[in-house]
Amino acid sequence: MISYFETHFPVSDELGRDLHRVSQPCAFPKQGSVFEAGQRIDRMWLVTQGLVRVYELRDGSDQTYYFGAEWSWLTDFSSYLTGEPTAFSCDCLEPTQAVLFPKWFVTTFPSV
Repeated sequence: MISYFETHFPVSDELGRDLHRVSQPCAFPKQGSVFEAGQRIDRMWLVTQGLVRVYELRDGSDQTYYFGAEWSWLTDFSSYLTGEPTAFSCDCLEPTQAVLFPKWFVTTFPSV
């Protein structure tokens, strides 16, 4: 995971320790749910392996808004920023590994 960040900016030893300390590895099975409509989203995930689909159910059908593959970020920014329930669901199209980052850490992430 640190190597991913290092491709975007220098990662000090202190920042690397902080990233490991606050991040939480997650595993989701194929057809598993990362989040569902109606939940309040207070975290971000970095997908490290697998494939997810973010969609909204509307009028009896679903509309896909996003596919997240390896090294993509995943959240519903509207819910994340406002605290309102999300209208979206996110399901895994493959077995998926991700790293969860809590909102408090992301919003205080050091400037680089």
